[in-house]
Amino acid sequence: KGLDPICVRVNYKSGIVDYPAKVYKRGTGIDLALVKLKATSDRPGWESDDLCIPKIMYGDSSDIIEGKELIYIGYPLGLGIKEKNYPISRNALISQVIPRREIFLIDGSASHGNSGSPVFDKKTGRLLGIIESFNPDFIVAFDERDNPVARFPYNSGISRVISAKAIKLFVFGVEKRSLKIK
Repeated sequence: KGLDPICVRVNYKSGIVDYPAKVYKRGTGIDLALVKLKATSDRPGWESDDLCIPKIMYGDSSDIIEGKELIYIGYPLGLGIKEKNYPISRNALISQVIPRREIFLIDGSASHGNSGSPVFDKKTGRLLGIIESFNPDFIVAFDERDNPVARFPYNSGISRVISAKAIKLFVFGVEKRSLKIK
């Protein structure tokens, strides 16, 4: 069907395993992709050739309120991937909601390894979104005449999150409260 072949790396206690996968759908104007894995049954918990994802409970737009406490997980800068078999978790707050773009900003520093990390409501555990990237700020270098000559990006400590609503619209084409894929 014209799917692009890729590899998805899964970190088990017994080691890292690469699974063949294909990009099923790419986002347009949104940094999302739907990936289909071909898993083997030789790993504990794999009962068929298809990966089964447990039910995910999504939040909705009414859950995205400035000041809400969040928690997000991931492997910033690759930390924890080889040494540990669990992600690093961090607390954050929603700092700004941008409703027309279906994104929000969090007061939480993300870096390489956090892209695609889930962001949860700290009280309910509902998925509110996934981290797209950090929001860069810039240091500007000037020449002797005070003309800007270069801009150097750095991590501002603010991160962009794609909302659960945008994720549901991307996956299903409609908004749903939960997802179970078999």
